[in-house]
Amino acid sequence: MENKNPYLKEMDGMLTRYIGGLGKLLVEEGRLKMKQKKMPIDIDQLPVLICIFLSKQITQQEIATSVNRDKSSVKRTVTLFQKKGLVEIKPHQKDKRKTVVLMTDVGCFVANQVKEVMHEIENSVFSFMSKKSRKELLETLKNVFEKNKSVFLSNSSRTVKVVISTILLLGGYLPTLSNHLSKIIFNC
Repeated sequence: MENKNPYLKEMDGMLTRYIGGLGKLLVEEGRLKMKQKKMPIDIDQLPVLICIFLSKQITQQEIATSVNRDKSSVKRTVTLFQKKGLVEIKPHQKDKRKTVVLMTDVGCFVANQVKEVMHEIENSVFSFMSKKSRKELLETLKNVFEKNKSVFLSNSSRTVKVVISTILLLGGYLPTLSNHLSKIIFNC
């Protein structure tokens, strides 16, 4: 049965519908796979984990700024990570009032496990694409992000960053874009 609603026809031609749907699909698949593999983090904590993983050492305030979350939310996540043995918190070398967060070997192992999960999901979702199509997608997405970087960084929500980090930060078919976006999005 064909839908005659002109609004729905217009929506069918809009990128937002498909990009949003793909983002949700990847996040939910990631959440499910991480749960199945009994990983010690939730997908919502992924931006904090990745920011720490990409930095040699970083303060909780720097994490909060980088992932666009309030410091108390980051503190709760970092404390949870510390209890699970994923990170260490040590005094800042220059400013004793501050502390720095460092990834432990266990934390690096978990980050790499998450990377494997994301590869599995991307392999599944993008398996129909040729290498040429993937490269074209990469170049297009890079261009979109680069041209809109200032707008994206000033207006992006936590959910958008979770989706993007889940889709892109950990590699998969788009490793160049992953590195590029991790620097842009998380300033890490």
